[in-house]
Amino acid sequence: MSAHFGNAEVALPGAAAYFKNQAYEEREHAEKIIDYINDRGGTVDFGDLAKPTCNCTSLLKAFQSAVALEKSNNKSLLQLHALASENNDPDNSTSANKSSRSRP
Repeated sequence: MSAHFGNAEVALPGAAAYFKNQAYEEREHAEKIIDYINDRGGTVDFGDLAKPTCNCTSLLKAFQSAVALEKSNNKSLLQLHALASENNDPDNSTSANKSSRSRP
């Protein structure tokens, strides 16, 4: 989305900067989860990563898409936290899990 809004024909540099920052933040979260899995002897499997499907015809649609993705990610992190609790993971309060619980 950052690339789209940074395009000269769209020219919304504030939106481009916002989405670029969000992408960096999500990458940091992903790296924490990767470390969490690796620290426990697991294997990280990304499966097939689909091309993003956001039809960014407007800034509103882009934000709606971002919110939907954030809700999906949050749900997945809560499931991971529940699984860690079920398996008595002593580090189940990792920063990756904390970040998921701190979001609405």
